[in-house]
Amino acid sequence: MIRSIRLPIRQLRLPTAGLAATGSRSFASAAARRESCACGSNTHLTYPDFKLPLNTTTPLSTTGPSLWRHIILATGPKTQDTWPHNPNKDPDSIAGVLEKMQKERPDAREKPIMIGLATLPKSTVEGMERLWVFPEGVCVDVSSADVESGRIDVWRHLLKPSEELEEMFGPEEGEEGGVILICGHTARDPRCALAGPILLSQFLSPTSPSSQLPPNWKVALTTHVGGHAYAGNVIVYSRHPKRGVWYGRVTPCDVEEIVGRTVRGGEVVERLLRGVVEVEAG
Repeated sequence: MIRSIRLPIRQLRLPTAGLAATGSRSFASAAARRESCACGSNTHLTYPDFKLPLNTTTPLSTTGPSLWRHIILATGPKTQDTWPHNPNKDPDSIAGVLEKMQKERPDAREKPIMIGLATLPKSTVEGMERLWVFPEGVCVDVSSADVESGRIDVWRHLLKPSEELEEMFGPEEGEEGGVILICGHTARDPRCALAGPILLSQFLSPTSPSSQLPPNWKVALTTHVGGHAYAGNVIVYSRHPKRGVWYGRVTPCDVEEIVGRTVRGGEVVERLLRGVVEVEAG
């Protein structure tokens, strides 16, 4: 069950800029092949030519995020081609307003927040937008009504301590799951634009029972998370334990291991690890 707060914020619009002028659409639609790959399987998708170089030498452990929270606006399935190059710079978008407010916080440097978009399902309630707050893994529907004074109230809810967020917006028993976010920002960089949809297909098309996601888990593409040169970039936000495991250099061959070890087993795949975002203690 999704909890809602009807705290009005200024009428805001989702990014609608297409990619006709970016020339990036061809990368997102590049055909993946299902053939024998490095691991010897003939059931994994493989990447076409990335066109741009990948960084294969820098230790991934030095590339991880330094985040307190990751706030995601759900834009609906298959919307990645509508995302502009930098949605957070659009002052009339929800992402732009959230970015402005988070930068104006007095503790912005001590508690960094990343604002992004994802192809997660939108709110089914008219006039509401759905926000996900990680690593807590809670989501809340907020009103997009045209009342500017409510914006700060919405933001204060998103900044509440983890315990209060859980109490107000945590999932009901039996509805808990997790969210896997894959960078697939078409307008930002061709490497993640190419890798993202292929990894999404691999996560959604398991090659064995052990690679099937548990109930209530979601997989979506997301906007820039940093490190396009480490594509594919995958974040596993779990509820038990409550954290986000950031992976880089993920290939379709790695999906089954990520599902088995990280999603189901709560372990970390060290060779792919960029960093971990955890709920703040206390």
